[in-house]
Formats: sequence, C-alpha cells, structure tokens
Amino acid sequence: MKLHNINDILRALALAGSSILVSLAIAGAARAETPPSAWTAPAPKMLPDRLLTCSIGHVTNFDPRKEQTPEQLKFDAMHEFNVFLPAIPVFTGIPPDAAQEAPPVDPRTRILADPDHISGQPSQQFGRIIDLWPERVEMSSIIEGSLLNLIVINPIDLDHGTASLFMLRAIDLEHYQADHIYQGTCHFLVGEAARSAVNAKG
Repeated sequence: MKLHNINDILRALALAGSSILVSLAIAGAARAETPPSAWTAPAPKMLPDRLLTCSIGHVTNFDPRKEQTPEQLKFDAMHEFNVFLPAIPVFTGIPPDAAQEAPPVDPRTRILADPDHISGQPSQQFGRIIDLWPERVEMSSIIEGSLLNLIVINPIDLDHGTASLFMLRAIDLEHYQADHIYQGTCHFLVGEAARSAVNAKG
C-alpha cells in the first residue's frame, strides 16, 4: 500500500491502532503431520542491511482539511537525516492489538545522522518498529512523557533506490504537533554496500 500524502499516512496510522504503538507478531508455527522432533524449521528469510541517507524538509503549510500531495507541501528548511536498518528476519505475522507486547527491537536500528536534532529523541535508538520493507517501515521513540517521535518510510522504490520519509511528533493521531512535521526523500544502500558505508562513517 502506497501512502501518497500526509493525510493518507495519518489515516493509515490511526487504522493501525494508535500509530506505531502496534508492531508485528510472528505467526504461530504451522501444523505438521510429523512429530516436531522429526523435522527442522527452515531458516527465516532475511531483510538486508539498509542505510537511508535523507534530505527532509520542515513542512509549513500542512492542512488536515485538504488532500495534499508532496508537491503541494512548502518547506522553510531542509535537514540531513540518516537511518540504519539492520538485517532482520522477514516477519510473516499480523499486527497485534495495541495492548500486546511487540517483538524486541534490534538495537542496531538507529539514527546515524540528525545534526539539527529534528527528531527530538534523547536516544538514537527506537522503542518500537514495524519493518515491512519494501512496503513500508514504521518507527517510534519516546521524546518525553507520552510524546513520541513517529517515522513512516513509504513508498519505497527498489528500482531507483529511493524512499519517502515522513516524521512527526505526537501523543496520538488526534494530538500531534503541527510545527514538527517533516517530509523528504531518502536514497538507500542495501547489503554489503550499506555495511561498508556505515563502517566508513565510523
């Protein structure tokens, strides 16, 4: 599902159940006709390491009453923002209820560059992640109290190595900070190329 504008993203997050406060649950083991000791489960498919190098703008004209495309948004500043997503198993489950515990976040997932500190996060790491690459990636981290930084990476263009990144601060989807909305484009590397670039950055 591609989300074409900010309104799409807000609606999708609301339908997901309090935005990033839900995550993927790994599906239960499939039934087998042979005893468990007689077979070995196949190794899970893996997502690759991914490095996203982004230039995102501070949105100044967001209007929730309108269906605004990225081309209609206006910005007063552009910011460097880089994120690393490590290789993890592909999840095949469904999003759990918001009250259910989410799978642990790989601690290697982190913000690599945010020189203007637009995320507001006290840490470079994230508290909850839904990694559905190459459909979308959703991440959140607590800024303070109940205030969260929410990030959505969507759409993702594998052919051109680009993705759109959207970020905002919110308590919930009805209470977000209109002066902290960011949107822009990322170029990404995957696999060995991503690892080499991260190592080069130190």
